[in-house]
Amino acid sequence: ASVDEETSRGLVDLERDADSVRMALEAAVQDQASCQNDIDAAEGVLEAARGEFRRAGGDAFEQRTESEQRREAARIRINELREQLVEVAAGSLPLRLLGGLFDRTIEQARLEQKAAEAHLLADVLTERDRMVMDEISGHLSAPVVDRIAAALEEDRADRSARSNLPCLLDVPEEFGHRASFLRPNGLEHLADQALNLVTQLEEAERELEEADRQLAAVPSVEAVATAIDRCESAVADLAGAQGRHHVRSEAVEIAESKLRTIEQQLERRYEAASERVIEGEDAERVIRHAERARATIAQYRSALLERHLGRIEAAVFASLGDLLHKESLIGDLNIDPESFELKLFDRRGKPLASSLLSAGERQVLALSLLWGLARVSGRGLPTVIDTPLGRLDSSHRQLLVERYFPNAGRQVLLLSTDEEIDEGLLRVLSPSIGVSYRLQHNDDGDWTLAVPGYFWEAESNVA
Repeated sequence: ASVDEETSRGLVDLERDADSVRMALEAAVQDQASCQNDIDAAEGVLEAARGEFRRAGGDAFEQRTESEQRREAARIRINELREQLVEVAAGSLPLRLLGGLFDRTIEQARLEQKAAEAHLLADVLTERDRMVMDEISGHLSAPVVDRIAAALEEDRADRSARSNLPCLLDVPEEFGHRASFLRPNGLEHLADQALNLVTQLEEAERELEEADRQLAAVPSVEAVATAIDRCESAVADLAGAQGRHHVRSEAVEIAESKLRTIEQQLERRYEAASERVIEGEDAERVIRHAERARATIAQYRSALLERHLGRIEAAVFASLGDLLHKESLIGDLNIDPESFELKLFDRRGKPLASSLLSAGERQVLALSLLWGLARVSGRGLPTVIDTPLGRLDSSHRQLLVERYFPNAGRQVLLLSTDEEIDEGLLRVLSPSIGVSYRLQHNDDGDWTLAVPGYFWEAESNVA
């Protein structure tokens, strides 16, 4: 009887402790919900503060540095283009303004050159004609000699007429060759170059005007100071609310863990008491009490299990959505609370047998289950994955390398072959890699050496 009384007192004490922990858990859950409300309110205030900041011209205020840089770049470009235009205009380009006058000038220079040549030839031709007439006068008839003399005289008269052209330009002989070089392609090329520079100058001036317009719309620091202060204050309030929520969440987890421990102790003691107490009123009372306690524990365990299974299901489904490239394959999943069997459903809500999945998809499903459990547990435990991509196609390999491996845990060890994580996947994963080793087995000594570097990197290091 004394043993039964001692057992009963122990059970009562444990039940009292369990009730106390349940009350603490309920209070912690309420505090957690209150903190979540504070987070929601802080997010609303932050969104309103950001809206006020945008209405006060905050977007333009944040982009003022970029606008100033654009304006300075446009100003420098305008100065450069103007200098280039001055260089082009300093050459022969102004001659294009002469138009037909330029052509007439070249023609006048040519005629003046011809007249100068005719004037120089006049005396030579007169002497030549006299010698010719003296030579032929004794050999030809008079009529023929007269006709030749008339022709020579006419030629001299024509040349004399051309030599009487007024000399207006008096340019050197090489003027015509140089001017002809500029006409027409030379001046046209300079004109096209100048037109291109003018077009670029107009574009740069438009960019400068646009930058000036944007800078003119930038509000002063004083105009947005209040909005900035409100945004910063809202961010600080949100961070504080999130910190309090994190603390309350940890308190809930601690209380849940403590309650599970006490309930396990109660269950063991009830089982021990049931075996010891065989008869008598005390035995019946203990048994009835144990049954009621078991029923209470079963109800709480069922509710707690349902809550945790819901979180696990959501986390596993989210992980599966991140890793499975066939988004329309699996529409939902749930975990049986009795057998803990994972059941899959398609997009129409019909059961989906896991045997219909490929080997790679089943591996992705297993990894999603592990990832979901890790997310829900909140424990930063190391994760070791052996031959992580052995049966996966390229799409699944890319998703695992991009999304799962960098986030699988605080410390992730990948035991891969060179055909699984090749050079392309290694480049994608490299920002998350702390150190790489190649495990090189020695058959003679039956030992393994860790060589720094990944396969081909390790080979170069050994060399």
